[in-house]
Amino acid sequence: MDNPTHDPKVYRILEALKGLEYGSLLITIHDSKMVQLERTEKHRFVTERKQENDNRHR
Repeated sequence: MDNPTHDPKVYRILEALKGLEYGSLLITIHDSKMVQLERTEKHRFVTERKQENDNRHR
């Protein structure tokens, strides 16, 4: 059996997942064929006020 990473579509999916900590990868299929990949990343920032509140509850 061939290595699935040799398939360009599988390779693109794996590349899109690299480094994705929070977010989603949407794969769009039309007529049983992958036609689109959408990668959405989320970056969360902790504010100083949130950090102060967290420290008070410890």
